[in-house]
Amino acid sequence: MPSDLLLLIMGLTVVEWVVLSALHRRRQHGLTPKQLLVSLAPGFFLVLAFWLAYAETYLPWPAVACLVIAGLVHAWDLTSRYRA
Repeated sequence: MPSDLLLLIMGLTVVEWVVLSALHRRRQHGLTPKQLLVSLAPGFFLVLAFWLAYAETYLPWPAVACLVIAGLVHAWDLTSRYRA
């Protein structure tokens, strides 16, 4: 059951990106699709890491890799926003 909730959250994150990207293309206002992707990706990878850890796989490396990716993308997002 919790794994279904995590999958739902990941799916809603993808839907959020698609809808907000379409709105940006239509109105030319707000964050660009790339900026949205960089902003939403850390949360997506964090939820994916929880989902992989919940699946109780024998190898923890996929979940650890997702956590590392989430941290790197988050740092990239913060750095790019600080420079802007």
